[in-house]
Amino acid sequence: MSAEIIQHAVHDTPDLILNCILDMGEILLSSGAEVLRVEDTLTRLCKAYNFQNINVFCITSCIVLTANSGDDRIITQ
Repeated sequence: MSAEIIQHAVHDTPDLILNCILDMGEILLSSGAEVLRVEDTLTRLCKAYNFQNINVFCITSCIVLTANSGDDRIITQ
């Protein structure tokens, strides 16, 4: 997938992308991954989709992700 297509997808649907990233974090936690590993992985995934100012808070029962999308919206899920 080219960088242009990814950038277009991030611009149009950042909420959906963050939702999918959070689903991945949930799968990691439920599979026994450590909290720090989940936080690191979600941060790396957000960077891969060009999100900025990424903050991930994770405990064994909750994941909170805040990121700045390409159009300067701050999204928290």
